[in-house]
Amino acid sequence: MFAVSHRQLNPLAMLLLWIGSAWSAEAESVCTFIDMSSLPIEEQSDAKLEAWSYQLSYKADSTSDLKPTVKDATICVDNPTYDVPTVFSKDALETVRTTNKAEYEKDVAISESFTTELTTNTYCDVAALADLDTAIDTLVTSWQTQLDSTVLLSDLKTHLRDQFYTALGEILKKGFRCLEARGELQR
Repeated sequence: MFAVSHRQLNPLAMLLLWIGSAWSAEAESVCTFIDMSSLPIEEQSDAKLEAWSYQLSYKADSTSDLKPTVKDATICVDNPTYDVPTVFSKDALETVRTTNKAEYEKDVAISESFTTELTTNTYCDVAALADLDTAIDTLVTSWQTQLDSTVLLSDLKTHLRDQFYTALGEILKKGFRCLEARGELQR
């Protein structure tokens, strides 16, 4: 038979006990309740709270993959590396909520300005490249006619300064605004 001395059993038993306790250790879950009664009714949902809690969790510890769980306005985190009630305070959630709302409103304003640009910019109305060529050719012909009728150098300078350069600048501005509004302009 295999004999084990008293001295050999102690370290071996301790190792087995330690391994067993490590395997049986359950995740410590820390939770905090959020009173959402002051929020607008459309924002009083676990889905909204979960989205905000993910942002705050990442902000508190961007190196971990802790994913908060939300149920009935209670946020829980398993084995958190941060103080859950502090990170998910009502003030912190309100800050995230207002920041997200401001970003959303900014995006809506940009989208509306692009829509306005597409509907009011005459260069955005051009359906085909041939139509744009025709419009530019008509403008160039008009300028050439005006230049041909110019006799004095001072008239030419006035025409270039007051009409040609102004019109050329407007063409470029409208063209680039239209490309930006269509999402075709790469930065």
